[in-house]
Amino acid sequence: MQSHTPYPPYRSHAAGSLRLANLDQQVRLAGFLNGKRSHGRVLFLDLRDSSGRVQVVVDAQHPQFDELEHLPMESTLCLVGTLVARSPATRNNSLPTGEVEVVLQSAHIVSRAAPLPTPLSDFARADERLRLSYRYLDLRRPDMLERLRVRTAVIDACRSAMKAEGFLEIQTPLLTASSPEGARDFLVPSRVHPGKFYALPQAPQQFKQLLMAAGVDRYFQVAPCFRDEASRADRSPGEFYQLDFEMAWTHQEEVFSVMERVLPQVFLAGDATARITPGPWPRISYREAMARYGCDKPDLRYPWTAEAAEDWLQQHAPQLLPAGSVARVLSVAESASQTRGWGQRIASEAACDGVTVIHGVRKEDGWGGGLWKQLPATAPMQLAGAATLPDGAQLWLLIGQEAAVAQAVRALRQALMPLLPVDPHDYRFAWVVDFPMYELDEHGKVGFCHNPFSMPHGGMAALRGQDPLSITAQQYDIVVNGIELCSGAIRNHEPETLIEAFSLAGYQPAQVEQEFGGMLAAFRHGVPPHGGAAPGIDRMVMLLTQSSTLREVVAFPLAANGEDLLMHAPAAIPAARWRELGLRPG
Repeated sequence: MQSHTPYPPYRSHAAGSLRLANLDQQVRLAGFLNGKRSHGRVLFLDLRDSSGRVQVVVDAQHPQFDELEHLPMESTLCLVGTLVARSPATRNNSLPTGEVEVVLQSAHIVSRAAPLPTPLSDFARADERLRLSYRYLDLRRPDMLERLRVRTAVIDACRSAMKAEGFLEIQTPLLTASSPEGARDFLVPSRVHPGKFYALPQAPQQFKQLLMAAGVDRYFQVAPCFRDEASRADRSPGEFYQLDFEMAWTHQEEVFSVMERVLPQVFLAGDATARITPGPWPRISYREAMARYGCDKPDLRYPWTAEAAEDWLQQHAPQLLPAGSVARVLSVAESASQTRGWGQRIASEAACDGVTVIHGVRKEDGWGGGLWKQLPATAPMQLAGAATLPDGAQLWLLIGQEAAVAQAVRALRQALMPLLPVDPHDYRFAWVVDFPMYELDEHGKVGFCHNPFSMPHGGMAALRGQDPLSITAQQYDIVVNGIELCSGAIRNHEPETLIEAFSLAGYQPAQVEQEFGGMLAAFRHGVPPHGGAAPGIDRMVMLLTQSSTLREVVAFPLAANGEDLLMHAPAAIPAARWRELGLRPG
C-alpha cells in the first residue's frame, strides 16, 4: 500500500500569541504581509493573522531578500523562523508581541496581492462605497475583525441565556406569504405557480404565534428579517437579525423580567466593562417619553427632562399660552459655565415652526430681559428645576402645539448633549410602554401605529367604545442610550377582537381572513394568551462596539441605497428566466 506523507501544518503558533516565553523556539507562521521596512542590510516584515501581528527580520544575505523586499502588501505567505528577543532599544511597547521578533529561515509565498485600491490603513477613512466594493479587504482590519468577534459573542450569549430560561430554538420559514406588517415585502416569484409570489418574512410574527397555538410554551431563534425600506444609521435597507422570542401563558411583566435577566448577560458577553441598569428597568409611557424627552427612545444618560409649565404660564403670562398649546421647561445645571450667547444659540437651534423658545439665565439680579423683567423676581424660581440651578445656569421655556414642542424638546436635548461627556460602556435601559394603537396617515385615515397584532388595552370594549386615536396597545419597546433595541407586545389572540382591530384600520373582515387565515384558524382551535419581543442583534453589536452604523457590524451589508456592491446585486436576469417564471419585464 502506498504511504502518504502528511502535509506540515501551516502554523505552529498564532502570530499575535508570541511572547518571551517562546524564545528560541522554531515557529511556523502564516498570514498577510501587513508592512515592510527596508534598512539596507536588513528587511523588517510585519506578518498579520487574525490573532495579531509580529515582526519578522530578514538579513540581506538571505536568498529570498530581494523577493520579499518587492512583495506587494497584503500578499499571503508562510514562513519558518526562530523567535528571539528584541533589544531594549527596539522594543515596541504598543504591540503585544513587541518584545520579540522572528529571524527568518525560509518563506513560501502563497499568493501575490494585486495593487490595493487604497492602503489598508486608510480603509477606515475611505468612501463607504469603496469599502463595500472591497469588503474582503475591509474585513482584514483588526477593528472590523473585532466587531465580528463581538457579534459571535453576542449571538452565543443570546442562545445560552434563552435556553437557560427554558426556550426552545425553532427555525421558521423564509419563504412565506406577504402580509401587511409595516414595511414593504421582498417578493419571490414562484416558477411552479406562475403569477404567484412568496414573500421573505419581515419578521417571524405569524409563525411564532402559530407556535404558541401549537403548544410550544417558549420559542426563540436568531431570526433573519427582510424589509424593503429606506436605510438609516440604525436600520438596514434589506436584511437584519433579531433575537426573536415568544412566550405562552404570559403577561407583560413576565416578558420584562425575562429580558431584564437575559440582556445583561448578552451585553457583558460583548463588553466585559459594561455598566448596565439593574432591573427592574424604568417604565416610561409613550406619552411621558414624548412630553419629557421629545421622542420615544430617550437617552437616559442625559438627565435633562422637559417638565410641564402650563400652570406657571397661566399664572404669570397667560397671553403667551394660546388655546390648545402646551408649555415645557428644561432647567440645565450643567450650563452654568456657558455664556448667555451660547444659550441663545441653543434656543434658536431648538426653535421650529409654531414653537416659541424663551431663554433664561439665573443671576443674582434677575433672569435677563424680555419676559423675565416683567415678572416678580421669585416667579422664575417656581418653574420646575429652576430653584436648584446654580448661579449662571440656564433654562429654556418652550411653548406651542404638542407635536411641535416635542420636536423642539428633542432638538434642545441633542444640542445640550456636548455639555455632559458620557461613558460609552454605560448602558441605560428602559421600557417605553403603552404606545398608541392607531394614528392618522398622510391622507387623514386611521391606520396602525405599530404592530397590528398587539392586544389593545381594554380589548373589544375599547375598540368598540373609544376614539381609535385614544386607544393604547399592550406594546412596548426596550430603549438603551437613545437606540430602540427592541419592540414587542402582548398579542391579540382573540379572533373577533383581531378582526375588529383591523376593521378600524380600514380592513374588511374578508380581507383579514384572506391575509391571516392560517393564524385565525389556529386561534379558533384554542390558543393561550401570549406575548414576546425581538431585540435587534445588529443594534446590540453596534452599541457594544460604538459603531456609527449597522453596516459596520455586518460582514457583507448592502449599501445605503440597497445595492450589493461586492456581488453586484440587484441585477438583471435573462429573458429566458422571465419566461420560466411566467413574468414579463415592466
